[in-house]
Amino acid sequence: MKVLIGVSGSVAAYKSLILARLLFKRGHNLKVVLTRGSLHFVAPLSFQELAGAEVFTEGDFFRGNTHIDLARWPDLFIVAPATFNVIGKVANGIADDLLTSIAAAYNGPIHFAPAMHTEMWRNPILRRNLSTLKRFGHVILPVGTGELASGDVGEGRMMEPEDVAAYVEDVGKLRSFWEGKRVVITYGGTQEPIDDVRVITNRSSGRMGIALASALTSAGAYVVAIACGDVDVAPARELHRVRTVEELYEVLKGMDYDYLFMAAAVSDYRPEYRKGKIKKNSESLTLNLVRTRDVLTSIAGEKRGIIVGFALEEPHRLHTEAQRKLREKGIDYVVANPTEVIGREETRVFLYGREGLLGEFSGAKWEVARQIVRALASV
Repeated sequence: MKVLIGVSGSVAAYKSLILARLLFKRGHNLKVVLTRGSLHFVAPLSFQELAGAEVFTEGDFFRGNTHIDLARWPDLFIVAPATFNVIGKVANGIADDLLTSIAAAYNGPIHFAPAMHTEMWRNPILRRNLSTLKRFGHVILPVGTGELASGDVGEGRMMEPEDVAAYVEDVGKLRSFWEGKRVVITYGGTQEPIDDVRVITNRSSGRMGIALASALTSAGAYVVAIACGDVDVAPARELHRVRTVEELYEVLKGMDYDYLFMAAAVSDYRPEYRKGKIKKNSESLTLNLVRTRDVLTSIAGEKRGIIVGFALEEPHRLHTEAQRKLREKGIDYVVANPTEVIGREETRVFLYGREGLLGEFSGAKWEVARQIVRALASV
């Protein structure tokens, strides 16, 4: 696989050298772009000698159409490390050096491996920029927690090069199956209005759907994300936002797909809507709840591709409910997870197909999503 590595100015740049070496030893063809700031930490000769890479620096920027040629070359483009600065520039359309000009011309998902101090990682401007990148289909790899260059301990460490290399390997293998497939992912939790002010919703964070969108986007799928409620943006070629069950159904109705992942937590009941704002006139308030549309059953009835349902259940009935859902809804696969994982970074899931249990996966939701995508590509 042809891999283009962009290296920006962070002390974590040494990890990009290790990454390049690992990918070279696994047979990948590498080109490396070093920003002006990265040259304070690594040298072109190191990448040439240790990874057989062709290296480009700022001096190559105005030599012909270098940025266009490099943008058209790779099968995978990764910026590692990705600093606060380079993330901000790409997110806001600034192309004032070789690396960001390549990013501006690249027609595909760029993979960013962020590296920065904890305060910078938590900066709301960065969070906005990351959301912007994901909205345009780019992939943000997770950061680690541990010792930082300052000596502090916190989140913001660049993902370890061995893990990035394994991720790149995964992408290469999965692309043979997922590339070009149209994949629709619903995620988050629906919101049903009580009145003009209040809603009934659930505790879904949407993280699994976002992780699935990241894994599938990186594998070359054309991802359509449908975000329910106020969850974060998922990396996708198309993004729709809905709130209610009916809005979700209206967006899904008639939508074409090769795979549909119904990861959203959809309300089973909605209150009878009252116009205006209900006044606090008594000690108690009775809400009359009515059944909502069964979106999964409705969509399965007009099936256009492979459907993957999700089942959140109490542990003692997880397996029986997952199998019942698979059978009664007329879908192809079910991802079942216990109720205690709601809102957590770590999860545990069971993947069922019509022939039975296909796999049990646990760990960070980002990693579990990759395992699900990998498993579906191999059945």
